[in-house]
Amino acid sequence: MDIIAIRLKECRLQRKLSQWQVAQAIGTTTQQYQLYESGQRLPAIKYLIALCKFFGVESDYILGIKDY
Repeated sequence: MDIIAIRLKECRLQRKLSQWQVAQAIGTTTQQYQLYESGQRLPAIKYLIALCKFFGVESDYILGIKDY
C-alpha cells in the first residue's frame, strides 16, 4: 500500500469516520474513495485538495513529503 492510501486511512480512522462520510464530504462515491484508500487509484487534484481541507492537513502530509 502506498503512503497516500495509508495517510488517508489514518486520517479517517483518527476522526472515527466511515468511508461513506468522507466520500460524501468531498463529493465522490464511496467506491471511488475506497480505491484511494486501497492504493488502487490516486485522487485527482480536486479531490486531494478537498481531502486536505476536510481532514485539516497539508498536502505534504497526505503525499508523504512531511510527517506531522
